[in-house]
Amino acid sequence: MANEPCLAKLSGTNLQESSPSRRLASLAAVVVLLAFSLLLNAALHWPLPLHLDEYRVSAAFHSGHVWCFDHIYRMFMGREPWTSFSQRLGYPLGADLRLIAWVPALLAIPLRSFLGPLGSYNLLLLASPGLAALAAWFLLRQVTGAGPWTSTGPALAYAFCPYALASMSNGQVAKFNHWTLPLYLAALHVALRTRRPLRGYLLLALATLALAFTSPSTALFVPLAALGWVLLHALPGRSFSTPPVGRKIPPIAHLSSMRVLARGALCLAVTALFLLIPWQYYRGTGSNGRTVGFTPGPNLPEGEIPFSAPMAQLDDLLLGLGHREANPVLTTHVAYLGIPLLLAFLLFSLRPYKGRWLAVALVLTGAVVSLGPKLSLGYQYVLIGGYNLALPVKYLERLGYPLDEGGMYYRAVLLASMGLALGLAGASARFKRPWAWIFAWTIGLVSVADGIWTTRVLWPKPLERVEGMPALLAMAEDPVPGAVLDLPLEASTFANEQALLGAVFHQRASVAIPVTTAMDNTANLQRLEPVLERVLASADPTAAKDVLAAAGFRYVIWRPYLREYGSFEDLLLKALGTPSISGDLRYWEL
Repeated sequence: MANEPCLAKLSGTNLQESSPSRRLASLAAVVVLLAFSLLLNAALHWPLPLHLDEYRVSAAFHSGHVWCFDHIYRMFMGREPWTSFSQRLGYPLGADLRLIAWVPALLAIPLRSFLGPLGSYNLLLLASPGLAALAAWFLLRQVTGAGPWTSTGPALAYAFCPYALASMSNGQVAKFNHWTLPLYLAALHVALRTRRPLRGYLLLALATLALAFTSPSTALFVPLAALGWVLLHALPGRSFSTPPVGRKIPPIAHLSSMRVLARGALCLAVTALFLLIPWQYYRGTGSNGRTVGFTPGPNLPEGEIPFSAPMAQLDDLLLGLGHREANPVLTTHVAYLGIPLLLAFLLFSLRPYKGRWLAVALVLTGAVVSLGPKLSLGYQYVLIGGYNLALPVKYLERLGYPLDEGGMYYRAVLLASMGLALGLAGASARFKRPWAWIFAWTIGLVSVADGIWTTRVLWPKPLERVEGMPALLAMAEDPVPGAVLDLPLEASTFANEQALLGAVFHQRASVAIPVTTAMDNTANLQRLEPVLERVLASADPTAAKDVLAAAGFRYVIWRPYLREYGSFEDLLLKALGTPSISGDLRYWEL
C-alpha cells in the first residue's frame, strides 16, 4: 500500500519483518507491561499478595466495596432480588442503592470460588493497574501507530498516574479501575474509522455502558473530550487516511471535514444515548424518600476549601503542591498531571503526530474541567477585584450540562492523564528505533516515579486482618434469624464500612450504611434511637437483650479499636454485661 512507508516511519516498525516477529514483539511487550504493573502494585501493598483472603487494606472505602461486590454476586446467584433497594444494610428500614464498579465486580465473580469475597476483591485491586496499562497500550498503538515497546512506557505512565495512585490508596474502586476509559476511547476510534459503522456503533455502545456503570463520574466528562476530538479532526487538511497498526480496521480514505463531522455526530449521539441509561439509574437514588446507601460527592464549597477539595487546585494540577494526608483512612484527592509528562507534551505537541488531536482534546478537557467553575489556588479562591475568576465549567453548567450533580470536578484530570500518555506515545513514534522506545520508556518510568513520590505519604498501605472472623462465620451458621446491631449508631464512614465488611461474612442484615451517620439525617437511626436509649437505661442485661431481640436483632457487635467512641463502651458493658470476645471483636448473642 502507498501509505506503508509512512506507517513504518510513524510506528517505528519494520514492515519487512515477518508477521510472527511482530506478534512476538507485541506479546513480549504485553508480558513485560503486565508483569511490571503487577510487581510494582504488589510492592505498594506488600505483603497483601501473600494473604489475599486474610487481610483488608486499611483505607477509606475498600471495605465497603467488598460488600458491594458481594451483593452483586448474591444477586447473580439468586440469593438477593434484582432491585435497587436492599434490607441488608440500613436495618430496619433498608437503603436505596445505586452500585458502581459493575465491570470489576462481574470479573470478581468467577474468582470467588477459590479466593472468597475478600481475596477476589484484593486480586482485582492488585491487577487493576495492569489492566489499565494493557487497555492504554492497545489504545496508544491504534491511535498513534507507535510500536509495541514504544507504547509500553506511556501506558505505564497512565496506569500509575498520580490520580490513579491516590484513588487506589483511598479504596475508590470505580476510579482505580481506570482501564474502562481507554477502552471507550478505542471503541470511539473504531466507530470513527471503520467501514462497518454498525459494528463500530455497537462496540461504542457497549464501551459506553461499561465505562458509565463502572465509573459514572468519568463517563460524565467523556462527551466533552469526544466533541473536542471530532471538531479538531474536522479542521481542513485532516483525514483518517493512515490505517491503524496491523490494519485490523479498514481505513476510510481522506474523509472530508463534513463527513468527519457527520460520523462524529453519530458517535456522539450513540454515546449520549447509552449514557442516558446509567444516568437515569444513578440519579434515582433516594428519589422515593428512602435512606440512601451511597451518595455522590459534595457540591462546590463556599468560603474555605477543604483539603479533600472537589476541584483541582492550580498549583497542585501543574506542580503537585497539594495537601497529602498521611492518615490511611482519610480521603486524599490528587489532581496532579505530572511535570515530566506535561513538559514532554508541551514540547513535542508543537509538531504533528498521529493522535495529536485526541491528545490535545483530552488534556484540555481534563485540565479545564478539573478546575471546576471558579479558579482556586492553594485552597483559596482566586479573586480579581473582589470577584471570583469564572471558568468554562460555570457556563457549561448554566447551559444545562450536569457537571455539578457529580460534584467532584477534580476527577476529570484522568482524561488529561490519558491525553498526556497519548502525546508521549505519538511524539515518541516519530523517532527512529531504538530511540523511540528509549525515549518513551524513560519519560514513562520517570513519570511513574514522580507519581509515587508525589503520593509517597500514602504508601505502603497498612494491612489488617478482618476482626473476629471465627465469630462472624459462626454467626452465619447460626440458624436463628435476626439482624446485627453494629455500634455505635452515629459513626464515621470508616467505622460503618468495617461493619459492612463484617456483614459479608456473617451474612446478616446490619444497621450500617457506608456514609458518616448521625441521628438528625439518617432515617433508620432515628427509628432505632429510642430502642437503644431503653437498652442503655436498663440495669438488667437480660431485659436489655430482650428489648433488642424484640426489635429484630440477634447479635450486637462492638469494635473497641474504634477508640474515638471509647466512652460509649462503658455504657454498653453496663447495659449488656460481659461480651464474648473473638480477636479484636466484642459481641453479644441475644
